[in-house]
Amino acid sequence: MAAIAVVDDDDIFKAVVESALTSAGHTVTSHDNGADALEHLKAEPCNLLITDGMMPVMSGVELVRRLQEDEGKTALPVIVSSAREDIRLQMRERGLTVADYLNKPFDLERLLATVDRLTGSQAGV
Repeated sequence: MAAIAVVDDDDIFKAVVESALTSAGHTVTSHDNGADALEHLKAEPCNLLITDGMMPVMSGVELVRRLQEDEGKTALPVIVSSAREDIRLQMRERGLTVADYLNKPFDLERLLATVDRLTGSQAGV
């Protein structure tokens, strides 16, 4: 199974996503903002990043930008989750690419299927 970092300032969202992913056999670390996640990812690599687009301290957009500047992190698959439709546009305008977008609220089965596709794992619901 995969090591996954979940970044979101909504504690309930993080808990639900973390529960679904750990139940599927993944190892999950969670962070409240992009700055905390960036520090963690520098020290501990992961197989997948799931980040909210907009957060205080450092947004998911900025987190992705900084990771893509770091040559060692450009291959890290990223899923951006957001209730805001303009996040995709913000990412494109900055020349950032991510593996997938999930508009909040989203179905957990869709999340798990996306995680399986991106990590090559065959976790179940």
